[in-house]
Amino acid sequence: MEKFEHLPLPEFKADLERKKSSGGGGYTLPEGRSKRDYSRTQIRKAQAISHNFSKLKEQYKGRLDPHLIFEINVNDKIDTASFEKELLKMGLDVLSVAEDKKGYWVVFASDEQLEEFRARLDSHGKDGEGGATKYDFFNVISEIEDIPVEKKIARSIIDAPLPEDEDTYIDVELWRMSDDQLEVFISKLPGAIDNLQVTDKLVRNSFALLRVRLDSAAYKQLIELKEVARVSRPPLPSFNPFEIFSQDVEDLEILSPSESATGILIVDSGVVSGHPLIKNALGDEANFQSRETEVVDKVGHGTAVAGCALYGDVEYCIKKKQFHAYNWIFSAKVMYAVQDFSGGVYAEYDPEKLLEHQFQDAIDHFLGNKDNRIRVVNVSLGNNLEVWHKSEFRQPPLASLIDEIARDYDDVVFVISSGNVNPVNSFDDIAGVVEHYPEYLFDKKSPDFNLINPATSALSLTVGSIANRPRIADTSFFGSQRELFTAIAPEHQPAPFTRTGPGINGMIKPELVEYGGNLVLSQEFGRIKTNSGGKIPVLSSQYPDKLFSFDLGSSYSAPKVARSCALVSNSYPEKSANFIKNLILQSANYPEPINKDFWRAKNKQKAEKKRFMTIGYGVPDHAKAISSFNNRVLFFEESSIQVDQAKVFKVDLPRSFFETKGDRIFSIVLTYNPPVRRSRGDYYLGNTLEFKIFHTVSPDGVISKISVLDEEDGESSMEDKFHLDFEPKVTLRSKGCHQKAVKIFTHAHWTNNPFTSLCIALVNRNRWVKAIDESFLQDYCISLCVYHSGHTSLYSEIKNLNQIPLRERARVR
Repeated sequence: MEKFEHLPLPEFKADLERKKSSGGGGYTLPEGRSKRDYSRTQIRKAQAISHNFSKLKEQYKGRLDPHLIFEINVNDKIDTASFEKELLKMGLDVLSVAEDKKGYWVVFASDEQLEEFRARLDSHGKDGEGGATKYDFFNVISEIEDIPVEKKIARSIIDAPLPEDEDTYIDVELWRMSDDQLEVFISKLPGAIDNLQVTDKLVRNSFALLRVRLDSAAYKQLIELKEVARVSRPPLPSFNPFEIFSQDVEDLEILSPSESATGILIVDSGVVSGHPLIKNALGDEANFQSRETEVVDKVGHGTAVAGCALYGDVEYCIKKKQFHAYNWIFSAKVMYAVQDFSGGVYAEYDPEKLLEHQFQDAIDHFLGNKDNRIRVVNVSLGNNLEVWHKSEFRQPPLASLIDEIARDYDDVVFVISSGNVNPVNSFDDIAGVVEHYPEYLFDKKSPDFNLINPATSALSLTVGSIANRPRIADTSFFGSQRELFTAIAPEHQPAPFTRTGPGINGMIKPELVEYGGNLVLSQEFGRIKTNSGGKIPVLSSQYPDKLFSFDLGSSYSAPKVARSCALVSNSYPEKSANFIKNLILQSANYPEPINKDFWRAKNKQKAEKKRFMTIGYGVPDHAKAISSFNNRVLFFEESSIQVDQAKVFKVDLPRSFFETKGDRIFSIVLTYNPPVRRSRGDYYLGNTLEFKIFHTVSPDGVISKISVLDEEDGESSMEDKFHLDFEPKVTLRSKGCHQKAVKIFTHAHWTNNPFTSLCIALVNRNRWVKAIDESFLQDYCISLCVYHSGHTSLYSEIKNLNQIPLRERARVR
């Protein structure tokens, strides 16, 4: 099929003032509350907080200067900015906002006696002006209290308490105070607590993290400090061991990437640089952990991931006997190998150095060198101890760090695996797994299959797994007994081990999926065994003994998507990450149509929501991302927009689009990279972009109707008859910064044009970024794809109708 360049999305008008909503009402007094009794109770609690803090100061006098930090329980959704102002008037700085605004907020008090806070409480409790109206913000505060020690202890320590008789490494997160306050506190901490050593630290805009070595007595003192937000065990790698797969390298044709190809950085356990399928495509490698001095991969995981990043479907390459690398790879080693008693090898992270610090060092080392031309970073690692909405209710530090780095390097796409979990551990037998699949993947009553850190990163593409075709590996002497094995997932459906969304603030995560294997199980004498037929071929680190191995997991789905991103960046080497991600999302599709019975849903809409949170927008196709075709036209605009501004785009459609028989699909993708703040549980993103689609009505009509989309249901003031309802709806898709919406028409033929044009309204809504930068400009990329299954001249007709001039053809390799 002939390839064409993508077209510019015609912008009708920009820099439109977005109409502001009138805002909500005041703070309502909770039913049954006596202001006088409430005020007296909270004053006593404030006195107790101050008293306990005075004792703590006396305990550490001359060694440490503690800070007064406590929590406020908010009983209703409120306007965050207004409430923060009220707290600030009482000397209370907000350190953390509850995820849904309603819940526990954490504050830092500059007034250690809480005198102004108590004075206003006292006034609130009295009749008259002071109590009735002036301080009615107390109506949304249920209570104030010291943060209980139990809240600071992560699930990883609860499940495996620290030993009493030996030193242990732990991660310590501090509340994000000012840089000066943190610097003084961290410098004095080892001298204030005996047998405590800070081995590493990382302070970013959103968090402050320490790696600490201590004994049990020091740990008990540490968690009493009010500056400590959370303590946890260091992260553990999460992936599977390997099995043998034989192939002679002499039978393979191996082709290297061109000198001008872009690069993919693999942050993992290193690679085997001498592997014949890696050595001619390896740009550089470096070691960022201290336990192994060698840069070579001794675990095997990094080598396997690198192979998928270079070649995609390794099994297909084996069958073709050709391995063609189109991009360079770079390797950052952050894990080392440990041998167990049976001779097996597993991975560990550096005990003394924060994984977050290693990651930042690796990024600065490789991406700081522009000659590397790295445009994609693959992260196929995670921490099974940090599961979203099981142990984690704020964005974890590593995920937050990646988001901040993604803004620093805005021409680089970050790709992260969703993580894996073995369902066999959740059920007694194979029948239990089969019976509950796929429901256990999206049953949020049990969060065991939720995303792990750092897969909740908002600015990264998170990638889950779908299942390969079930098969049985013949490993027995007499041939495999196929009737004894059970394949859990049908082909093209969610892999039985993949982790699922949503992400922070309900974002659609994972956004994409790729094939990562299946589970083929047998059970004998109560023991469940895994057949390697469910696994996929990957490169082996044990070369020359083995060229390939078998494994499964989203660890190998992610680098396949990273490869697709890199192939697109080869064609558009100067474009931003927003642009590359946009085209990749536009290219994604579902390999299987929606089936409400498979998803165990009452209707198609509920099934689609489950599918969005399990396999996102589907499997990408880099060929569709790179080019338009005769029957598939892609328009795009890459630009920036101010906060509280709007833009309108208009595309005219030819009559033949409706009169020609065939299926028609509209899809719109919006990608942007907003600032993030880990302390904001209510709005992790500093601003949110969203779009709505209208037909037939003139752009001027859209402009006159642009209004704030309602916080709850996303409705607009535009008449419904002009509004096109895409899936997912605006309420769901606008939660994240990678948004895609699709409208499918399956009518074979229309005699009358249902509409003649599409108008897209793009709105930028402030969350908190305007308080930091009044003139903040948000970069974005928005695209519209128009597809017709039976229209072979759609590209030329739609281009001529919209009077788009011929441009120099985009470079496509």
